[in-house]
Amino acid sequence: MDEIEFEDPRFSTCGCCGSRTTRLARFVYREGSAFAVYNLMFSDGPKHFWIDGIAIFGSWGDDAMPDQRVCFTFRMWTVAGINNVGLIDAAESPWHDSTLGRLLTRAQALEHPLKQQLFGLTDQIAVHDQRVVEFLEANSQRHAPNAQH
Repeated sequence: MDEIEFEDPRFSTCGCCGSRTTRLARFVYREGSAFAVYNLMFSDGPKHFWIDGIAIFGSWGDDAMPDQRVCFTFRMWTVAGINNVGLIDAAESPWHDSTLGRLLTRAQALEHPLKQQLFGLTDQIAVHDQRVVEFLEANSQRHAPNAQH
């Protein structure tokens, strides 16, 4: 299993509803080496029942460049206790202008060879990232997200 380094959350106010927004930055290590980074964002507001996320895979050494990394954007939500993950276009995500790596479209992500690594990581997130677990449990009776916010 990968090791996730949990940083303290950052909080802000949602621009559309005034609710508290939580931002998480996590570092993922595999066999002691940097493997991935993921960032998540979710709000306590009544209009928000999913988590927006970006996962970045690739080289993380001191001399690594962003073009050596690839970024998957996704949403996580729970319906009736079942966790779901959907790939989205980067343009639909809060990280639409990220410079952390090459942003994939949904179509590119669906065909990318690292797609299974992403889904393995999101499975770990849904079990081991306590703030995510709490959010998903609290919102498990709501409806699946659509692309419109």
